[in-house]
Amino acid sequence: MKKILIISNATGGLYNFRRELIDALILKNRLIILSSSYLHSDYFKEKGADFNFVKLSRTSVNPFNDILLLYRYWKIIKKYNPDLILTYTIKPNIYGGLAARLTKTPYLQLWKPMHLQPLYSHYDYVGTSIEDTLFECGICLPSDTKMTKKCLKTLVKLFKGLW
Repeated sequence: MKKILIISNATGGLYNFRRELIDALILKNRLIILSSSYLHSDYFKEKGADFNFVKLSRTSVNPFNDILLLYRYWKIIKKYNPDLILTYTIKPNIYGGLAARLTKTPYLQLWKPMHLQPLYSHYDYVGTSIEDTLFECGICLPSDTKMTKKCLKTLVKLFKGLW
């Protein structure tokens, strides 16, 4: 049985948008969920997932808090030693991704920048090209139905190894 660690800033998003994926993963894997909220945590616990609360401020830009968050993620990853980490939402993607790299743990980020999603591509975008560069370097993997064949093959290969 593989151990999968899911890191999210709130369980509401996991419940509303990733519940089917989580339900499928729980069937043949040990699932550990890290979140800064308890909303719907009972649902995931009843399904068999371990739930861990992690203090996180979604709107804070305090570098000390962010370094502390990175440390918390690193510590939990070392404790559980998961086979795969799935991160969802921006701070877990950034700091969970960094902690995964520090521990040499494979990870996928279930997020795609809004301006790169086809639905929003015709809207004006205010920002820099850093988001595009990060995305192209694999910092944010697409999780929608319009991903490239290469990305789809990679995701399928990783997920087939989980079942």
